[in-house]
Amino acid sequence: MKYSCVLLLLATVACFLVSLSSGSTTTTSTDATTTTTTASSSDTTTTTASSSDTTTTTTASPSSSKKKHVIHYKRKVHRPKKVKTIRRKKNRSG
Repeated sequence: MKYSCVLLLLATVACFLVSLSSGSTTTTSTDATTTTTTASSSDTTTTTASSSDTTTTTTASPSSSKKKHVIHYKRKVHRPKKVKTIRRKKNRSG
């Protein structure tokens, strides 16, 4: 019961966001700290905060409701440096 209510609420919010975003003409966001589009799969978009992500979305004029060009940049994931093992010189006398 809880999950169905949460799913219904999430669907309602998603429909609201889609209706808001359909009226925009040109959106360009290049901010290294706040605006990114990430979700559990790469097709759905929700706005969350992350570091160094860029998304450029350009849509056509309101008269034609087609999307012309959408560029999605891959997120940079911070990975720790690989630890190099120190190789000791082996004796060749044996």
